[in-house]
Amino acid sequence: MVNANTWKCRREDLQSKDIELEHNANRKFWPVVSVLLILALAACGTGSGGGQSNPTQPATKTTSTPTSRERQLAAYVFGLINHDRAAQGLSPYTWSDALARGAHLHNLRMVAYGQLTHQTPGEPDLGTRVTNDGIHWRAVGENVGQASYPDPQQGLLAIHQGMMAERPPNDGHRQNILSKIFNLAGVDVVIDSKNQVWLTEDFAQA
Repeated sequence: MVNANTWKCRREDLQSKDIELEHNANRKFWPVVSVLLILALAACGTGSGGGQSNPTQPATKTTSTPTSRERQLAAYVFGLINHDRAAQGLSPYTWSDALARGAHLHNLRMVAYGQLTHQTPGEPDLGTRVTNDGIHWRAVGENVGQASYPDPQQGLLAIHQGMMAERPPNDGHRQNILSKIFNLAGVDVVIDSKNQVWLTEDFAQA
């Protein structure tokens, strides 16, 4: 089974120094009960992928609160992140409700527009979004992903494993997860009407 992935990476700091990484690859994934796995990733900058919605008109509403299942899955991903940090001898991230709320709003916009991206039409950039979350940050980063999988949790695990399997210099997602700079993280998961999972992980040094 072959899946095409495209993602870009850009992090921001107060000196406005940007680092961009771009990677396009075809990867093989193991078949799971003969169901196609569609996996897309984007990291800490402006990326795009998936969906055919009109980019100027959202397909669905962009306000709601996470369901209990979505909150459970977000906590699961947060646990995966801190588990991998511990394995590298790194301190765990502290959960940020503010970052998680901002991540949820971004997830809803990605679903509404049908785009895997760090900035949907009319949306502020990452740094402005985190400021709007009420965080006085010194550095910020973001990972976003989307997966179509029979079990949403397995889709999220596949996204996380794909991020952690990255190798330099195309390892923006992994760098965010294992950062020695960030100390806060907020994770949000949205399950759309097609049972696809959308993931936003926002990170900050504050």
